[in-house]
Amino acid sequence: MNLKDLLYENNKDRLARHLTKEAKQDIIKSVSAFNEFGSKIYRTEEIKEMVESIIKMSEGATQLALQETDDWFDSVTVKRDMNEVASSVKLFEKTARELSSLQQRLESVYEDMGHKLGKYYEISEGNAFGAERAKAIAGDDDEFTVDGKKFPVKSVDKEDEENAEEFTESTKLGSMLKEGSSTWKVKFAKANVNGVAYGGESKVIARTPAEAIKKAVKIVQAKAGFKGSSNDWMAVDVDSVSKA
Repeated sequence: MNLKDLLYENNKDRLARHLTKEAKQDIIKSVSAFNEFGSKIYRTEEIKEMVESIIKMSEGATQLALQETDDWFDSVTVKRDMNEVASSVKLFEKTARELSSLQQRLESVYEDMGHKLGKYYEISEGNAFGAERAKAIAGDDDEFTVDGKKFPVKSVDKEDEENAEEFTESTKLGSMLKEGSSTWKVKFAKANVNGVAYGGESKVIARTPAEAIKKAVKIVQAKAGFKGSSNDWMAVDVDSVSKA
């Protein structure tokens, strides 16, 4: 038995369990909120600021402790303790650098997950973190602020730039926000695009017909085992798109 067959056997029972409609909805809802994790993930700058604050604090504390010690015996004890504090600070700084490196890897992996999931699911930008990030990308800024905390703008791809442009335009015009989202019916003609069979009707919540088609295509792709491409929505044959 080769590795592929072995992996299949180990996962056969799990793959055989079909998800209920409610379970599917819960999964889609949880993925749509993926960007909300961002406010908890990005901590590199916080670590750097924390280390700088502790170094400055320990230097000041050492200087003050030595100045305020008059007795010779106490002075020897204070010097010994402050030297140990200095050694601990150096170790703390070294460990923090290692942690910062791991933190950057964590951020990179998190962003990679988001890009991959975004090919098949609609990940909401309708939260403070996503909105501020979109503003920063549109303004070519290096960082953005959410709840008083600064976060770096990293791993910006073409889709991020397009989303930022859409966000900026919708903010300027305001018309899309006033209209709000609606339920749309997207009816596909029977066809096969990149190994995915289309046909039938899907209902989605969207703001525009184009967004409705994108979401409907992602739903069909997910049901087909996440096949196809993120650009297939431009290739599918759509019979009609209308508000439900």
